[in-house]
Amino acid sequence: MRRTAIALGVLGLAAALAAGCKSPRTAEADADATNASSAVSASPRPSLDADVLPGDAGTSDAAEARSPREVLHDDVRRARWENVETDAARLPPNERDAPIVRLARARAALERNDGKLAVSLLGKLEDELPLLEARVKRMRRAAMAEVGPYEVAAEGYFAEGTPKAYLSAARAYERAGNAARARLACDRAIQADKKPKSVELEARKLRLELPHDDTATDRDDARWIAVNGPTKDAERALQKLGHALPSEDWLRRAHVLAEAGDVDEALKCVERAASSKGRATADDLCHAKAEALYKSRSRYVEASQAYTTCERRGGPKAAEDAFLSARALSRADKDREAQTAMKRVRDHYAKSPFAAQAKFHIARIAYFHGDYKEASTAFDELTSSRDHGERDVPRYRALSHFMAKDYAGARRLFEALADSADESRNRARYIDLAALAALRDGDRTHAVARWSEVVRTHTLTFAALVAQGRLDEAKAPAVPWTEPSASPAVPIVVKLPAPVDALHAVGLDDDAEEELRTREAFVEGESAGRGVEALCAAYGQLERAKRRHQIALRAPQSMLSESPEGRARWVWDCAFPRPYAGAVTDAESSLGLPVGLVFGVMRQESGFDAEVVSPARAVGLLQLLPETAKAVAERAGTPFDPAELTRPEANVRLGARYLRELSDKLDADPLRVAAAYNAGPDAVVKWHARSAGVDVEVFVESIPYGETRGYVVRVLENMARYALLTKGAAAVPRVKLTL
Repeated sequence: MRRTAIALGVLGLAAALAAGCKSPRTAEADADATNASSAVSASPRPSLDADVLPGDAGTSDAAEARSPREVLHDDVRRARWENVETDAARLPPNERDAPIVRLARARAALERNDGKLAVSLLGKLEDELPLLEARVKRMRRAAMAEVGPYEVAAEGYFAEGTPKAYLSAARAYERAGNAARARLACDRAIQADKKPKSVELEARKLRLELPHDDTATDRDDARWIAVNGPTKDAERALQKLGHALPSEDWLRRAHVLAEAGDVDEALKCVERAASSKGRATADDLCHAKAEALYKSRSRYVEASQAYTTCERRGGPKAAEDAFLSARALSRADKDREAQTAMKRVRDHYAKSPFAAQAKFHIARIAYFHGDYKEASTAFDELTSSRDHGERDVPRYRALSHFMAKDYAGARRLFEALADSADESRNRARYIDLAALAALRDGDRTHAVARWSEVVRTHTLTFAALVAQGRLDEAKAPAVPWTEPSASPAVPIVVKLPAPVDALHAVGLDDDAEEELRTREAFVEGESAGRGVEALCAAYGQLERAKRRHQIALRAPQSMLSESPEGRARWVWDCAFPRPYAGAVTDAESSLGLPVGLVFGVMRQESGFDAEVVSPARAVGLLQLLPETAKAVAERAGTPFDPAELTRPEANVRLGARYLRELSDKLDADPLRVAAAYNAGPDAVVKWHARSAGVDVEVFVESIPYGETRGYVVRVLENMARYALLTKGAAAVPRVKLTL
């Protein structure tokens, strides 16, 4: 957002916010007065961060020249909560005590776990900020839950009625000494539908500690925690039970731990199951041990041996055990042994469904080891038999024929794949490969025509990037990256509705984003015929992009084929937003990363959600695992706090540094860097080692994980879009055509 816009907004803050908090109807009527600071054009905006880089606030000349209110708002916007009270102390009393500033200070106090100050600041703030009544009450409830009065906070949470709110209510009731109500809130949280497992765990833990006479429920809670909880929680629960878990529950716990990657603890649970009474059989124990080893992702040889032991016991799972033993060998990079084991599955268990799967893996191992003629023959046979059940067979078949230098056959197979592709970008990639096969078969004219078509009709896709490179290699005329603009841009002026304008002016852009979402109909209605464009412009004033990125799906996607220099600019800006631009630009330039890489990864990883946590525990904008972020920080010699990962600047700083580390390991090749960010550097090094000298198209299509294949092409596409958008056509990255 423009710094001048912020200054204008704050100069009129006292009057504007007093008016903006009258009532919804009065506030809307006063929009021209209260929202003047929020009027923006749809043309590109300079970033607030453009002249003050992350970590420089307060030290650069630009920072020193800022007014106290600008410093406060900047720290709020950057989530530098530890600075906010010091910043506020530098303001004149009338500004420091302005309602919206008190709200920002209360938010900072909550983030610092200073509930007492937050309660004091919030007071009866909803009377002064009626449009933010619900938000003020939520914040006050959160503060009271920490410092009291607990019962008031608990009743508010209980009335909210969600699983998480019930858990918060239970904790507040427990602090108030009301065990009965705390227990009732725990009951509601546990009984709720679609509750997160973490909520159920915490609710059961709390219920187990509350005084009551229901020993049956105690046993149920202790058993559930013992099976599903982390190790320390499980140990405490087992003490409550007297370690009396039956063998089948020990195996359930082993499965939970194996899924979480805690193989050592999982194996201990299997041992406990073996020495406990219950219904678990010897076969169950054997398979539990093998599963734990397999899911460790590092003990595949042991897993193979364990599955072989299970197979020798016979039984209905013998074929599956033999197959998984072979798969474990393959994952341990013992492909030749795995191939032999797969052939045994094929022959010994010919009537089982695993025989067909074994045939696929036999062919795939041959492909990865350069036995292309053997692989192409095997994939041909699989296609004829139609019993393989593997959707990857046609792709590997075409690749095998190509690598075996059967270019005519490969061309035909890739064209067939293009015709049947379910996504436009996949179709374009297969057309690229068909064109390459045609070129190698001597048909340059056809190849050039197809590549030119891809660049024109699949704008800035990975396939288009490769096709443009192939045209250059063939000394054929280049094709413009985009169509010329159909017409010039028509400026649009959008005023943020109250109270979004006030939240934005004080730096609470995440709160502003939430409030704007509930007022989207109003914004659209004010710009008849250009509603989606107006929403994109409104969200574009905030230093956030989560909702803007989602709104972009409603924009006409065909305009992304046009140059962003004309009428399509708003669609480009909406679909490829640049929040936290100062932090990103600084990271890319200081670390020597290519333009667009950080935003390209961010768009794919989190969709610009700074607080999202994945099921795999990856956090924030660049989806960093805490252990990865900690290691990066240690190598950089900087302090690390896991809580910082939800702060945009900290996440960008650590994520960009990790991208730099990957770049150093992988010859600064953005394609392999993206693959490593998704699948890990060790996997990419292995794939590259067996693919040295191959065409980049073949390398990408040979990535064994479908998720990683899709991830790589999307990150490269994002990167190209950001480069063109910010630096022009000359900055669009060139794809290295040969690995």
